[in-house]
Amino acid sequence: PIFINNKEELYLKYPKLKDEYARLGVESVISVPLLIASEALGGVSFYFSKAQSFTAADKEFIIALSRQCAQALHRAQLFDEAKASISARDEF
Repeated sequence: PIFINNKEELYLKYPKLKDEYARLGVESVISVPLLIASEALGGVSFYFSKAQSFTAADKEFIIALSRQCAQALHRAQLFDEAKASISARDEF
């Protein structure tokens, strides 16, 4: 997970994106992977137009939220696979 509190930290970490972040007015960023076991299903990012001070509780909440999103995506994938299997079985 990436938690960047202010634009100075953001520009230092991602200097090549400085102009784009400045154009968009981004000052703080949260970016977390959507993981199931060790498999990344994707990621989710939040951009803030004002500097933020992310607390430990904020970080825990965002990480828990990303886990729930990953689980929901994984369940949707499993559901689609089950539907395809049932359809193949019925066709047989």
